[in-house]
Amino acid sequence: VANIESSNSGRKEYVKSISLVESIEQKIAEATLPVILYVYAPGCGYCYKMAPIFEELTHELGQDYIFLKLVLGELSIEERRAVAGKYAIRHVPTFLFIHNNGVKNRMAGYVDKDTFKAKIKEIFAI
Repeated sequence: VANIESSNSGRKEYVKSISLVESIEQKIAEATLPVILYVYAPGCGYCYKMAPIFEELTHELGQDYIFLKLVLGELSIEERRAVAGKYAIRHVPTFLFIHNNGVKNRMAGYVDKDTFKAKIKEIFAI
C-alpha cells in the first residue's frame, strides 16, 4: 500500500492510502501521452538485463511517452492475480504499450535498446 503525503502547514500527514496497482491505473487513466508499462519481478534475469535499457529510453523519450514500472514482488497475491488477469501477463519482463486507456500492443522478454526504441515508435506511429 502506498501512502500519498500532503503538506499542511509544513507538516506531512497521510491523507489517503491506495494500492500500487490503483496508483498505476490512475496514472494510465490520466495520461495524455502514450504509456509504456514495464512489468517485472525481482530475481528475473531478463528483467535485470532490460532495466538499464528501460531507464535509458525513459530519459531519451520521456518527453513523448510516459514510462511506468510495476514490480510484481511488491504486490499482494490478490493484486498479482488481478494484474495478470487484466493485462494478460504470462511472462516477465512484459512491456505494455498503452494509449487512450487501451493496450495497443505488448512485448515480453529481452530485446536490445535499438529494437525496443523502434518498436515503441512503430506501435505509437511517431
